[in-house]
Amino acid sequence: MSTAPPRLEGVVLPVPKPPARISVFRWLLWWAAIALALFIFYGLFSIGWVLLRLAAGIADHRSPRRKA
Repeated sequence: MSTAPPRLEGVVLPVPKPPARISVFRWLLWWAAIALALFIFYGLFSIGWVLLRLAAGIADHRSPRRKA
């Protein structure tokens, strides 16, 4: 018993075209965008987070102490 679909005489099925090649310019553009995103998220946002934590630490240090 065969599970293959029946062949139809005279019917030509289209052959899919291979995907188009991606140009070097597009690859360079993609990797430049990735590099920029990494710089923004890991470079600038990290520095901003550290400065925010530093400001919070200074504010906590300068606040009046509570007596227990």
